[in-house]
Amino acid sequence: MSDQTKYCRNWLTCSKSINKAFCVPCIAFSGPCGSEVWTTAGFGDWHNGGRDIRRHECSKEHRAAEIAQVQWRCKKTVSQMVDKNRSLVVEDNRKVVACSIDCLRYLACEMIAFWGNTSMEGKFMNLFRLLAKRDYTADAYLAKIEKVHDAGKKMATNLISPGNVRCLLITIRDMIVHKIVNCIRSQEKACMIFDSTQDYSKREASVLMMRYLDTSNGEQAVAERLIAVFTTGETTGAVSYVILSVVMVERSTLSLLVFFFEILYFGKFGSVAVGMTVSVCGAIVN
Repeated sequence: MSDQTKYCRNWLTCSKSINKAFCVPCIAFSGPCGSEVWTTAGFGDWHNGGRDIRRHECSKEHRAAEIAQVQWRCKKTVSQMVDKNRSLVVEDNRKVVACSIDCLRYLACEMIAFWGNTSMEGKFMNLFRLLAKRDYTADAYLAKIEKVHDAGKKMATNLISPGNVRCLLITIRDMIVHKIVNCIRSQEKACMIFDSTQDYSKREASVLMMRYLDTSNGEQAVAERLIAVFTTGETTGAVSYVILSVVMVERSTLSLLVFFFEILYFGKFGSVAVGMTVSVCGAIVN
């Protein structure tokens, strides 16, 4: 170039015999749309060489010829190459999500908290880093996240962010609830166990469990499964009815009439338990 800068342009060739330059992709792939100067006559205006070369390589005809050249070399169209790369990315993302599921299953079964003070800390990230040592895909993804995080930037999509991990956990919960609902539907009876205790915020930290007959393994066995953990300002039957409707019924079209209700309200048996039971039953009938 005029400022002595050197660029490697593989598409550019020169004929010493006539002292003119040609564009190889345009000669081979541009057809009748190609520039006559760069395909047949040759470029010889060396005084304006830098300007005209940059202008040609940005032209629509030259770019189309280069795309055709790449397709010819790979024996595939651009869309086929893009689809192949997309399939590889999807497969890598699935491996990352599979590693996340393993972390979720272990932490949830052990009832261990997931996160620390930041999204890059906590038991989930520590366990993910441990499993990533045996999975090169998860390890590469983790290195990518840490590189972006150290640069003070954010990824467009982070598969192991707290929000996406929460979505994954909710999906797993819904699948478990669906399996439980199918067992209850086949037996047409179940027992709801509801308990609550007041936390530091003076709100009721509540838990909802279901006791039912599990026949999924071909044998009949009584099973108790945790369905929901939530915080509410009250523990009336109306609240129990709403939670039961959202968690069990709306996801499965299961009739509330199949339930028998058992209220475990430690320290408050008697009228409170009876009142809650009546409230739930009244909400169902209405």
